[in-house]
Amino acid sequence: MKKYIGLTFVIAAISLIFMSCDNGVSYADRLKKERKLISEFIAEKGFEVRNGFPADSVFEKGVYYKDPKTGIYLSILDYGDLEHKASASNRSMISYRFNTRFFLASDSVEANFPANQSAQFHYLGDEKTLYANKSTVLGYTYMSYTVAMPLKYVGEGGIVSVIAPFNYGSAYQQEAYEPLWLNEIKYYKIW
Repeated sequence: MKKYIGLTFVIAAISLIFMSCDNGVSYADRLKKERKLISEFIAEKGFEVRNGFPADSVFEKGVYYKDPKTGIYLSILDYGDLEHKASASNRSMISYRFNTRFFLASDSVEANFPANQSAQFHYLGDEKTLYANKSTVLGYTYMSYTVAMPLKYVGEGGIVSVIAPFNYGSAYQQEAYEPLWLNEIKYYKIW
């Protein structure tokens, strides 16, 4: 009996080793590929990246601030109504629309979210703890820290552009190791 239990544990351990094997691409390789894709994209679009937030808080067209903590690239196109900002104390509900571009290994895919629909989430103050229905295709594919992060800077009607590294992206981005360009996110309603 002890032999069978021991053999079972050995088989389970070997199975775990083989299950954890990947296709030979390390996390470091994925990060290197991501940096290359983002750099090429920034060059292709002619964007300028600054490591500091503009002193006057005015973003020129095509200029992005790279957050040193997250690596998220942010450009504020319109600050919106700063008197009507998201609040953690009342668990603000945010309604937003966007268009986007995924960076894929062989090509890129562009998508526009339908103009007559919006996505929503509850802002809980810390961008990492927002509440949205991630069981939908939209939530799984797009809802992330990256969508909520700009709310500390903009109010209702604010418009931003964001380049998101996969590790701060949606569930899909994190699983596929794909960075994402949210060309325009407009926060239509904050209540």
